[in-house]
Amino acid sequence: MLETVMNKCHSWCGHRYSGIAARVFLSALFIIVGFNKLMNFSATAQFVGSAGIPMPEVMTVLAIVFELGGGLMLLFGFRKRLAIAMLVVFTAVATALFHLRGLATDQTQMVMFLKNLAIIGGLLALYKGCGCGHGGCSSCSGKTCENCGPKE
Repeated sequence: MLETVMNKCHSWCGHRYSGIAARVFLSALFIIVGFNKLMNFSATAQFVGSAGIPMPEVMTVLAIVFELGGGLMLLFGFRKRLAIAMLVVFTAVATALFHLRGLATDQTQMVMFLKNLAIIGGLLALYKGCGCGHGGCSSCSGKTCENCGPKE
């Protein structure tokens, strides 16, 4: 019985909606955080500067472009692979700049570091598929999804 339930769950979740759910969930994180940076620009730039990052205002603008822009691109499936590349680069750079210091001594930094690795992993997994929601890419062959047409 459990096997039947798991097979039905896998069939429903793993094929039909997983790509769309991954895009929505991952993009929500970046859209919300990017929007908060935009609404609190001065405080964000001050925080970036206090971390010793040069040109904090410019770096804050870049963070907003990568997070909010990349998140919206990913949500709507516009240039999805470019959006994923932007978000992977942003997350990797932010992880290196803000979470590597004190990694061995600060539990919070360890959690943030591992969370960011998980986010990068999710983005990379989504990059591999088309994220169309039509069969979790089981209906895709090469560069074409049978349901959506050519991939980016």
